[in-house]
Amino acid sequence: GYSTSAATMEVNLRGAAGQAPRIAPDWRDLNNLAANGGGVWFATSPLMHVAAQWTAMVGISSGSTVVLHDDAKPFDIDTILETAARERVNFMTIVGDAYARPMVARLDRGDLDLSSLVMLGTGGAPTSTDLKRAIQAHLPNVAIRDGYGATEIGAAAFGTETQDDGLQR
Repeated sequence: GYSTSAATMEVNLRGAAGQAPRIAPDWRDLNNLAANGGGVWFATSPLMHVAAQWTAMVGISSGSTVVLHDDAKPFDIDTILETAARERVNFMTIVGDAYARPMVARLDRGDLDLSSLVMLGTGGAPTSTDLKRAIQAHLPNVAIRDGYGATEIGAAAFGTETQDDGLQR
């Protein structure tokens, strides 16, 4: 839900006991975070998917610029990666091999500047080790973070892999 006041935003989550906890950040706090530069986050899935909602909400609450996928069109990795390059995205989310496989094929062209990208979050479905390595071959400065959790809670655990040794921490 939301308040008619411009000063607060409320996110309601139903707990197991049926209670509705409320999280109401103060917009002034968000303005302060944004003024300090929270980076650029890109929720590549349509907002009907909770993964995109979590990405957007975490980005907003950290004062980041949030880029949204144009979900009026079907999934199009060309548009997604071209948007990431144009908007100088720092953090981007994908959904497993379904996104990673066409991403690698698009990166094979070698015509995009994704040097601002430092973190690629995956979740919602597994991302194979081979595809992660292929992404990191194209984007060696990008850490890949697998999120594990349930729709209701978002990512409850993370494992981050860098190209250095291929181990997940």
